[in-house]
Amino acid sequence: MGTIGTLTALILLVVLVYKGWGVIQTSFLAALIVMLTNGPAMGNFFDAFQNYFLGIPVPLPGGGYSQTSGLTGFVAANMFVIVTGSLFGAVMAESGAAKSIAIGLGKRFGAKNAILITMVATAILIAGGISAFVCMYAVFPLAVVLFHQADIPRKYLLGSYWCAVFVCVGLPGVPTVHNIVPSEYLGTDVMAGPVVGLICTAFAFTADYLFLTISCKRAKARGEHFVVNPETDGVQIQADGGGENMPAFLPSLLAPAMAVFLCILSNYTLVRAGICSTNNAVSFVLIVVTLYCLVAFGRFLPKKMETVTNGIQSGLVPVFLVAFVVAFGNVVTHTELYTNIVDFALNLDMSPYFSAVLSVNILAGITASGLGGLQIFMASCAQHFVELGVNPGLLHRVAAMSAAGLDSLPNNGSIVTSLKIMGSDFKESYGVIFVVTVVITIAASSLGAAVATILTIL
Repeated sequence: MGTIGTLTALILLVVLVYKGWGVIQTSFLAALIVMLTNGPAMGNFFDAFQNYFLGIPVPLPGGGYSQTSGLTGFVAANMFVIVTGSLFGAVMAESGAAKSIAIGLGKRFGAKNAILITMVATAILIAGGISAFVCMYAVFPLAVVLFHQADIPRKYLLGSYWCAVFVCVGLPGVPTVHNIVPSEYLGTDVMAGPVVGLICTAFAFTADYLFLTISCKRAKARGEHFVVNPETDGVQIQADGGGENMPAFLPSLLAPAMAVFLCILSNYTLVRAGICSTNNAVSFVLIVVTLYCLVAFGRFLPKKMETVTNGIQSGLVPVFLVAFVVAFGNVVTHTELYTNIVDFALNLDMSPYFSAVLSVNILAGITASGLGGLQIFMASCAQHFVELGVNPGLLHRVAAMSAAGLDSLPNNGSIVTSLKIMGSDFKESYGVIFVVTVVITIAASSLGAAVATILTIL
């Protein structure tokens, strides 16, 4: 009964999110089904709901309180860094600095390189700490103009955007939540596994670019073209990219560059000296860079406090969206099905790094969230892997990269949102998105596991 209920809840989560249901209510409903059908394993329903879903400790029979993560655990651990990242992204977007970076790259490389420009612009913004969700609004206005001018089918715009997201999980030093969560459990920092991260990021970026350009040439040879969507493209294409009332290119580029530099510096000083955690270091770096943006781009922000307020408030939405997914995943981790899956993954006759790739991808696919899957893996499995003698830094990097694989199935909320914002649909674009976000990213994380295994032997 428990296994059937858990599988039903997982299928329901995928189907309902795919059909447009909200992540919060769907995760809550799926969690209720799991708890009701796994009663004997979880004990009292209300204690299970409080402990496993909400993450509020319950009294133990022998005294003391339970240890759990759940919804409140995720919010407490990650809200500050997600909100500060959202604030930074809002200031960059509202001031026009993010768009200035994209336009500057466009002027330097030309519309014929629209795929590369979109990849680089997105990678720069994400590497600077801006969330992938905010980047959609910053990159799309320029990208749609370039793709229109170069007559490149729209599906490659989506592919160019999403493949660059691997930077936030693969590249060492970037101040992103995916790169911070492992440090909370492994005692590492955002520079963990630099060799593995650089090799895999270079591999993924190259493979994505080759796939997109070769596939695009074949599509155009078949007679495919860029088709204007009046609902999403009209203003941008008529404006032809704009570029007048916004900050200059170099001062704009300095903001994300400063974020990466200060993040690396703080980890080699404050974090390694034990003065503060990686999470707090990144959060304060983002605050410092946001203050730079407010001063440097002030004249482009007539309503500064409104921008700041909107940035903070918009950051709270993804916090709770992911928190509900994590809460559902935390409930699933207390089921017999989850125990069997983890035992299967951990007992495979393979390198523990490959087991980590498999485990994180399964969890990311179950929760439709790379961050959610990574959080659950770290909370439930990280210590076991460390006890096996796995290098924490290498595990940090491999696990973070693995979070960018099966999370990108059709029930992923960010994928659905990007299709709406960029004027496309699943039929047109998901095939390209699947290759760059699932096939190539899993290949890259598997390469990382292989390199990590070799480094461990050496």
